[in-house]
Order: sequence, then C-alpha cells, then structure tokens
Amino acid sequence: FKVGYEKPNNVYGFSKLMMDNLAKKYMKFCDISIVGLRYFNVYGEREFYKNKTASTVIQFAHQVLNGNAPKLFEGSDKILRDFVYIEDVIQANIKACNPKQSGIYNIGTGIARSFQDISDIVQQELNTTYETIYIPNPFIGSYQFFTQANIDDTKEFLGYEPKYSLEDGIKAYIPNIKEIFEKMLTETIKTEVKNFLETLALAEKEIFCEETKDVGNGFRTRSLDTPFGRIENLKVPRTRYENFSPFFLEPYKRSLFTLDELIIAMYQGG
Repeated sequence: FKVGYEKPNNVYGFSKLMMDNLAKKYMKFCDISIVGLRYFNVYGEREFYKNKTASTVIQFAHQVLNGNAPKLFEGSDKILRDFVYIEDVIQANIKACNPKQSGIYNIGTGIARSFQDISDIVQQELNTTYETIYIPNPFIGSYQFFTQANIDDTKEFLGYEPKYSLEDGIKAYIPNIKEIFEKMLTETIKTEVKNFLETLALAEKEIFCEETKDVGNGFRTRSLDTPFGRIENLKVPRTRYENFSPFFLEPYKRSLFTLDELIIAMYQGG
C-alpha cells in the first residue's frame, strides 16, 4: 500500500482519503510543515480501554489466560495485516515533528503477518499449547484480507525505522497484558464474593465483617478484608453480624469460580 495509490473499500476509508487530499492541497501553499500519519494495525500498552475493538493480540492473550483456546476465523493463516507495535508508532510521531518535507506517510513495519501468527506467538509467550478453534468468517466479501505498508517515503523523509518485529512487540507487551488480566480477575472475584456474602447474609448465615453502618430497612453496610483487596459497602441484615469467622480465598488466582468452589473457599478458614 503506497501513498497515492489508494482504493478505499468503504466510506470510512474514503473519508480518510479525502482528509489526506485536503491536507495535500494546503501543503502546496503553506510555509509550515504538514504531516499526516497513516497508522496500520497498532497494538500495545494502554489500548485496553477500546474493549472489543482492542487489538487481537490482547484479545487472544486474555482468551488463553482465561483457560480458553484462541478463536480465529477459518483461513486466518491467509488473512494478513501489517501489525505495528506502539513504541514504533511513538517513534514515528516524534520524528514527524521535524520532517524533511511535508507529506502523508504510512506507519507500519512493511511486513504483513497473519492472525494465525499472532495466536501462535501469544501461546508461545504464555507457554500454552491450546488447539486453535476455527469459526466461519461472516465478513467474506467485505473483509480486508491483506494490508502491508509501503514505508519507503516514511524512512526517507521522517527517518523512521521500525524496531519491533511481531515477535518482539508481543514479547514486550505480554507483562502489561498479564497485569491487566490480573486486575480484571480481581475485580470479577471481588464482585462474585460480595454478591455471595450478601446472599449468605440474607439466608441468615453468620459472616465476618467490620465497620458497621446502619442504612435502614433492617440492613447495615460493612467492609471486609480479603486476600485480594477490601470489599466495601457489603449489605447484611442488622441482626446477623456477630460470631465471625475469617475465611481465605487461596484459589483466587483461578480464572473463574463455580459457585461450589466459591463456597468451599469461603469456609476453608472456619
């Protein structure tokens, strides 16, 4: 994909091309540098806020960390993209501040890799060997099966040089992916425990709590310390909060609890 030889597949792509063309018109008579950067498939730290539109790197990794095999479209070994790591994107943005000439520049690695490659590299980095699950691709006919950035001009006029292969980028990203997964897991378990304890309280079971606060309607709110953090504002009936017994959640690092596992964990300490 070389700048100047575009063939947009959809309205979104067409709108981006029109923006580039408008910028090119201003380049002809403006004294200031004007640079447009076309990012290809970016992945890396701080993308998790995008949720389902985050890169397949983090999505595949979280599937695997959760004990599931990665799911790919059929023929994923033939679906190719130019995946570029965030550190290379940062490099490009910095160098775009001092270009040799104005222009529209591709930001990628110049090498197309498959989604199958991502899945295989993620499993290698996480030391897993799950059998990949292949599902039908519902987007055939409207799906882009190949992208690869031509970065010759980017190298010449910005001094850009990608430093991360797909293997290097995923390897660098894995610690952050694991950190995000652990935080998600902790929040999931805290929610499950809070719901479970409230259910126990409503069933008039004696539970361990502290810091009572009357909230009316026959309930108090309490706080609870657990191995994975503090649970605040736990609602319990006002008459059922004495004779406490601590519990421990040693299996808390597991991906998910079944209800039975949660009950066993709750009563391990007493």
